[in-house]
Amino acid sequence: ITERDGMFFAKALDRHLLLVPGQAKTLKAAGFAVPDRAELQRLRRRIDASQWPCRPGASPLFVESISVWDPDGTELIFGLAQQESALTTEAQTWSARLQHVVMSSRDPERVVLFFTEVLGFTLSDNVVDPEGGVRTSFLRCSHEHHSFAVFKASEDRFDHHCYETKDWNHIRDWCDH
Repeated sequence: ITERDGMFFAKALDRHLLLVPGQAKTLKAAGFAVPDRAELQRLRRRIDASQWPCRPGASPLFVESISVWDPDGTELIFGLAQQESALTTEAQTWSARLQHVVMSSRDPERVVLFFTEVLGFTLSDNVVDPEGGVRTSFLRCSHEHHSFAVFKASEDRFDHHCYETKDWNHIRDWCDH
């Protein structure tokens, strides 16, 4: 972890986090790397066609990016990832890919519509309560089951993010670390 201008940068193989001081249970922004400039341009055209507000992004994690805000006000940044020089041996040892981000919302249906209709994510599945109401929606933008999920809750807030690592020993080592 390195510190610069009150921000903390954490990086390892397949993940980069930018931590900034803030209010508890909040997420300033979630960043999604796109594979190439053509995909970023396709996404920008899709957002523009939906007439959803979009602007150039501003994140030291991306060389070029766009930002949108979901219906609950969370900033989502899509961009071309900064190229790594060389990761340290320790960073390679502590590899854990950032797998998904989860938010809670009072109106998750509106958030799901934004992700599917504006951003082009695919709904993987829903978890329904005994009365048939949707409690959780899982969405994807790649081959993964989900890159984003939203829980129905009494407040709009950040819930959690998840990492994927190699095996039980790596989970143990991460916990010990």
